[in-house]
Amino acid sequence: MHAAAKQAEPKRVWSSETSLKAIEDGKMALKPDIILRQLPSDTPALYRPSEFSWKGVISFLELTSLAYSSDLQRNMTCKAYVIFATQVGQCFLFALSIANQHLCLHMFDRSGVVHSRSYDIHRSPHMLLRMLCMLSFGLPQDVGYDPTFTFCPIMPQPRSS
Repeated sequence: MHAAAKQAEPKRVWSSETSLKAIEDGKMALKPDIILRQLPSDTPALYRPSEFSWKGVISFLELTSLAYSSDLQRNMTCKAYVIFATQVGQCFLFALSIANQHLCLHMFDRSGVVHSRSYDIHRSPHMLLRMLCMLSFGLPQDVGYDPTFTFCPIMPQPRSS
């Protein structure tokens, strides 16, 4: 196959599988409605593991037919907390909520959170599209990862006899 004709495999994938089964590897078992996660580079595009980890969550989206509320805000904050607790190289985190057809952007960092005003997704669909594209295709430092932080593989511990 010609190199120009070969399509690159997706590096990030949106998944709703966690809305049915909680991610239980963190401090709390939580069920985000939709997550954006990183696929390992050697993973086929259609691979869908049955187990999810907070360590691989880049962003998340919460959906509700109810109006925006403090309960939704608290729910989003709990999920952001678990991501920061499991990802030491995460500087900030973008998360989205759609409540009663209104989009709100939430930007968390290790000091707190800033919430945007709400946008009607039918009157301003470009706002949702821009955020989904930025999160899906943005550089790691644009979606919250510290570019100066390097991950080292864990060395196996020697066995004691």
